[in-house]
Amino acid sequence: MSSLDKMLEILGLFGEDRLSLDLADVERLTGSSRPTCYRYLRSLTKAGLLSTASSGRYTIGSRVLEMARLQYQYDPLRRAAQHKIRYYAQEHGLNILLCSFYGDKVICTDNAWVSGSLPDIYQPGHALPIFRGAMGKSILAQFSRTQLAAIFRNNAKAIGEYHLGATLDEFIAEMAKLRSQRIIVTQGEVLKDLVGIASPILHDEQIVAGCVVIVVTKAEFETYDPVNLKKQVAALAASIEADIDSFQKATPDARPFPSPSRTPVFST
Repeated sequence: MSSLDKMLEILGLFGEDRLSLDLADVERLTGSSRPTCYRYLRSLTKAGLLSTASSGRYTIGSRVLEMARLQYQYDPLRRAAQHKIRYYAQEHGLNILLCSFYGDKVICTDNAWVSGSLPDIYQPGHALPIFRGAMGKSILAQFSRTQLAAIFRNNAKAIGEYHLGATLDEFIAEMAKLRSQRIIVTQGEVLKDLVGIASPILHDEQIVAGCVVIVVTKAEFETYDPVNLKKQVAALAASIEADIDSFQKATPDARPFPSPSRTPVFST
């Protein structure tokens, strides 16, 4: 791991259970020396990615908020999907999520929630693990054998716990099965009373950009035709895929989605 990777790793230490850090926290959690941790914190603060708070603690910086606004407004995936998911949700009375990903996390990017209150975990910006739930599995199944091997090396225990394979060969076989299904249906894997029906959204050269998910309660799912739900989410995903390129070109200085070779290696 390069020194830059180690510095950026500090940003991954923040979460809802850890909203601030001090120098001792960073030293303990990263295993780097105190002078090195101090240099990292100073550089991240100078870049606006961290802010100094009272008692020598550091919090998430204002530049993150600035970047979040830009991402929300100009992300090609969200721009291609935002009106479509709302139309589908209203037309069919279904709750719909749009998800992207980074590292070992699936991120809720947008939603069209038409039936009651939205669970907090489905709010935009909320991170979910990639090894369970329809949204995570639909993305994970699109990665190459090489990527899956790297993922397994870093996450063998979690993969086994979620019944995705006790060995690398079993894991790759399970992902191949899910990929061939294309549409993934899971029940109660994220919230016990909800069912997710997900389709991956693919970009140029079959690169996964994210996924779109229909979310219904178990009781509702029993009243629907599962085949019809799968057809609906597949059609919605195809419609979003058709527009990603045009929004990519319309975004100022837009960069393409990362190629598989540049996708981060997942680690827990």
